[in-house]
Amino acid sequence: MGARLKLVVLKIGGSILFSEKSLSEQVDALQKEYRGCQVFVVVGGGEIVEAMRQLHRLRPELDMGWIHWECVRLLDSTFAISRQMVTTWEPVTTSTQLSALLVSGREGVYLVRIQSFYNERTPAEMEIAEVRPAESWDTTTDALAWYLAWRISAEEVCLLKSCPWPEGAAVEMEQLERLAEVGVVDRELPRLARLSPGIRIYIRSTAT
Repeated sequence: MGARLKLVVLKIGGSILFSEKSLSEQVDALQKEYRGCQVFVVVGGGEIVEAMRQLHRLRPELDMGWIHWECVRLLDSTFAISRQMVTTWEPVTTSTQLSALLVSGREGVYLVRIQSFYNERTPAEMEIAEVRPAESWDTTTDALAWYLAWRISAEEVCLLKSCPWPEGAAVEMEQLERLAEVGVVDRELPRLARLSPGIRIYIRSTAT
């Protein structure tokens, strides 16, 4: 049996889908860097989910739990858009398919549907309560990318953002907390990261 491939979760900010910059160029550069790995890509909601946030500000009586899961379902839209934009990624739509890929150890880049690993129907026995992301606006696909990494025992999470950020080492916990305070990452990510500090977190910028 060969050595286990390095597992990486790559989160692409949904705002990048709405940018004039080429997503494929960004992805090509990262794929070269992560050659020889299993890379699992999740895509944020961008303006699609932001519309729900604005609606909730105007209609705070709407149930937060319901809003949260509606936003998760809306992520199917950016998943589908990404499939059209980058056809070389193999789509992963179910938990069964995700498990099979992990067992296969097959190198490649895989576009993962959020509901294949995070949904309302996840059996309780598969969860550890404190690791379950909060059903609130504190949770975005930053935290969900980390949650996928935790679920599949990935070594690394890379957050591809449209804001400026210097290349370098993994983000330290104190940095992560400051980034959450200013809105670069979500507020749930530092809480989750403290639970499993072995998962390294990197931020890559698409800004030039």
